[in-house]
Amino acid sequence: AVRCKEKPMSDLFLPRREVAKALGGVHLETVKRWEREGKLPPPVRISRKTVGHLQSTLDRFIARIAASAGQA
Repeated sequence: AVRCKEKPMSDLFLPRREVAKALGGVHLETVKRWEREGKLPPPVRISRKTVGHLQSTLDRFIARIAASAGQA
């Protein structure tokens, strides 16, 4: 995880591989597919090869999924 300068100091950048682990160990291609399909928020690119999500964005996504699962 890398600190992102554009957001508050507590917000960490998580590369896609770490995002996959945080989402229960899904495959990296699943993360990319969910981004394309709009199931995950758009990723953040910090270099040509480094793409991922901010921790706060991922936390909100997980909370939203958990809340919708609780309603089912």
